[in-house]
Amino acid sequence: MKTTMTTKLAILLLGALMLAGFGPQSASAQDPPAIAPINPVPELQNPVVSGVLVEDPGEDFHGQGFLERIEDDKMVIGDLLLEVSPLATYVKKATGFPAVKSEFVPGVWVGYYTDENRVITSLWLFPAPPR
Repeated sequence: MKTTMTTKLAILLLGALMLAGFGPQSASAQDPPAIAPINPVPELQNPVVSGVLVEDPGEDFHGQGFLERIEDDKMVIGDLLLEVSPLATYVKKATGFPAVKSEFVPGVWVGYYTDENRVITSLWLFPAPPR
């Protein structure tokens, strides 16, 4: 008998609390949580940032062509004379692994990225010219 009296008292107390606005509320009565705005991530136009390659370039090089001539810190690719950054990266396109600068000799096909000053920051060695 004492248990039923305690149960009835608990139900009565719970009912009074709910009428007073305490306890669970329906979803429509609750305020939706505030959602912080999400700033869009800008598209990366140049895969070379501060001289470091940050993504696989695919086929979107700033330029491609036969390496015609090499002089100290300059290269002639196709008919363009371009300066090469001392921090330039050298990569084999077929494997994506680093290449040695000495592998870049006249007659090979290369792709390259330049910075805003048209200085080569990344040079890619192709196994053969693209078709």
